[in-house]
Amino acid sequence: SLVLPIFALLSAALMDKWWRGFELGNLTLANFTYLFADSTTTAAIQNSLILSVGVGLVMALGAGAIAILIAGEQTTWKRIIRRLCELPLGVPHIVAGILIILAWYGPPFNLGGTLWLLAIGYVFLMLPYAVTTCEAARGQSDSSLADAAASSHT
Repeated sequence: SLVLPIFALLSAALMDKWWRGFELGNLTLANFTYLFADSTTTAAIQNSLILSVGVGLVMALGAGAIAILIAGEQTTWKRIIRRLCELPLGVPHIVAGILIILAWYGPPFNLGGTLWLLAIGYVFLMLPYAVTTCEAARGQSDSSLADAAASSHT
């Protein structure tokens, strides 16, 4: 079930005219060469790579810090921080995207048409997943590490 959609996409990408079907005379690599010849497409690929790596690093560091912050005995503030991090789960992604555009597009931020606007949207939508993942990773570390760090500090 995983191979069939990939095969369908690959076969459509290799066809010159989709209505002619999958036949030997209809096969071409022109669609792949177009990806790297068109400046708009290469800019989109470059922006996707920049955003994925940048937002991934920011989310790993930020969510790791939040997971460390909300670890241990639960206080009111820790519960509030955890609930605020889970807030994007209750907002549909389309609505969240429109809200982010409306909030950051015009004055005073003027982030419309920039990678920063997309990055803010990605961070907002991925925050609950990153915090949950970092909390699970933090929870798997042995408490003896914290004890060793505390004893070496004094």
